Amino acid sequence: MILSFAVTNFRSFAGTAELDLTSPALRTVTPRGDQSWPAVVEPVAAVYGPNASGKSTVLDAINALAHSLRTPGSGRFYHPHAGTAESDPCTEYQVDFVADGVRYSYAVCAAAWGIKHEELRSAPKGTSRLLFRRSQARRDAEVEFTPGPSLTGPTAEVRRITKPSMLFLATAHRYGHDRLAPVARALLAGVGIDHLSFRERQDEEVLERVVMEMVAAPTSQVDLVKALVQAADLGIDSLEIRTEEIPPEVQERIARVLRAMEDGDDDASVEAPALRDVVVFKHRGPNRN
Repeated sequence: MILSFAVTNFRSFAGTAELDLTSPALRTVTPRGDQSWPAVVEPVAAVYGPNASGKSTVLDAINALAHSLRTPGSGRFYHPHAGTAESDPCTEYQVDFVADGVRYSYAVCAAAWGIKHEELRSAPKGTSRLLFRRSQARRDAEVEFTPGPSLTGPTAEVRRITKPSMLFLATAHRYGHDRLAPVARALLAGVGIDHLSFRERQDEEVLERVVMEMVAAPTSQVDLVKALVQAADLGIDSLEIRTEEIPPEVQERIARVLRAMEDGDDDASVEAPALRDVVVFKHRGPNRN
């Protein structure tokens, strides 16, 4: 059961985006004696806002963390914002969840080369206590690992086989760590997402048709398409069609492919296109630049 999820410096989010699923009835770390966890967690939550505001990006961040927990070393959780000024930026995740009636807090800071920080805490009676903390300042630095007093099981073995690009919790899950594997399974069960879209394919076909018509007759269609994308609030200010020359080496490769399709006749006369049309979209930045 997920209580909250937050991500920082992920794709379009330069700051922190948070999804809080707890209800106002939860005023303490754990439910009161007359409450249960299902009673203090919202059964339905909605993420809404204008197009290109990051709704799907929140779900993508949840999926990225889940995939990295299922597949140690996949590295799919590092997606920094393009405008970050840091030389070694992190994508940070924070998720609070419930497993077997116990509240847990899991934090990850992922860099391009691997995991800078990973920490798991539990609060069985409302007081937070450390299960493990793992930190590494840079790729060639020594890993600092601190197990909590209550952490039992083959922790040393899991630590030995965990590479810098792997989440320790993911390795513990794959290894079957007695204490941590059930926690990882509960977290993965809580972040499972079924994404259903009935309009996605239809929208794609309409967009493809409009763009092709615009390419075929740019002077008559471009103003219409500009109005459409601005009305759709996609974060696109304008667009234009540019005609570019195809480099000679690319033309030659195209010609070879076309000749190969002519029943294998290498001597067939095939003329590759010399120009191509490119659709250029101009987007708004954080300061509308």
